[in-house]
Amino acid sequence: MKAKYVVVYEETHNNYCAYLPDFPGCVSTGQTWQEIQGRVREALEFHIEGMIQHGDALPIKPMTLREAVAFHNEPLTERELETLEEFGEDDRNLSTTFGMVQVEIGVYAGAA
Repeated sequence: MKAKYVVVYEETHNNYCAYLPDFPGCVSTGQTWQEIQGRVREALEFHIEGMIQHGDALPIKPMTLREAVAFHNEPLTERELETLEEFGEDDRNLSTTFGMVQVEIGVYAGAA
């Protein structure tokens, strides 16, 4: 079974980073645009494999692109603002791109 998930790509001062809102903790970095696209797919495949092995359910209804944009643009929490101040970095104006990544998911109990 194939599934598509939204990816949020950000261009930092030194490289690219990406995260998947449907999978908290699933992140990746890469030096180039091509590298980050491959690495985020690998990270997602690895993350899903771990979820399956631990019996965790995958998102039943993946986030839409519109939902991901709203999620990404939520105001920062007080703690997040304190962290930015603490480390002297305020990268809220970095270039952000939203995309989709498709992965093959094996058949297993609980797949939607």
